[in-house]
Amino acid sequence: MSLTLSGAFFVFGVVFFSGSLYALALGGPRWLGPVTPVGGTLMIAGWIALLIAAANFSK
Repeated sequence: MSLTLSGAFFVFGVVFFSGSLYALALGGPRWLGPVTPVGGTLMIAGWIALLIAAANFSK
């Protein structure tokens, strides 16, 4: 469960973080600026979920 959740967090985090920066660099709307930290937070959540999955795997 945590491994699947980790993958989902990473995918959405990369899409939100990198996608918003890429769109802003190409002249996208300014409302995409606040989306970037959400993507970073999702990637951090992905690392935490991966750590939990690894801890549960070793038991």
